[in-house]
Amino acid sequence: MSQFLLPCRCGGEIHINRSQAGMSLPCPQCGELVEVPTIRKMAELRVATESPTSQPAKQSTALRLFAAISLIVGLVGLFDGGMVFWERSSIIKGLENMKLNMSMSEDDFLGDMKELSMKASPADTWDYWNQLIDEGLTAPDPPEFFKYKRYVESRSPRMIRSSVIGFAGLLFFAICSVAMFSGKRK
Repeated sequence: MSQFLLPCRCGGEIHINRSQAGMSLPCPQCGELVEVPTIRKMAELRVATESPTSQPAKQSTALRLFAAISLIVGLVGLFDGGMVFWERSSIIKGLENMKLNMSMSEDDFLGDMKELSMKASPADTWDYWNQLIDEGLTAPDPPEFFKYKRYVESRSPRMIRSSVIGFAGLLFFAICSVAMFSGKRK
């Protein structure tokens, strides 16, 4: 449909088409209502070469798409980071409830075990020796405490990475939202 440019007293122009004949439209620059002429008088107006909404509509669609993707990435990142944080917190709370020293390292633990073995009675040593002969020498597994402690420490980078991605996604969403709403006011 052909577009025409309706001049305003302020010097601005309003894009109109034939379906708006006889209406009163606000000027985008000054806000004053301008009477749209009849279809016959529209032929005297200058023809618009480009639709006023074609370019901003494309930009607005791309901006909305980027905002939606940013929001999804932000929410998924924060959800993942929150789930890892909750998991780590519950494991740490469980370990603290076991009344274990959270600052003890595996080397400290093995040193304590060696010291205890040196204080063992000959009967306990003989029983342990017979157990080794019957079952064979196996690699000792570290206590569950150290497995959980290593697991908790290994989850920290993922928690931090997910949280940063989540906050960045929400920041981009906020920037896109501000850009969309400020573009609509102009």
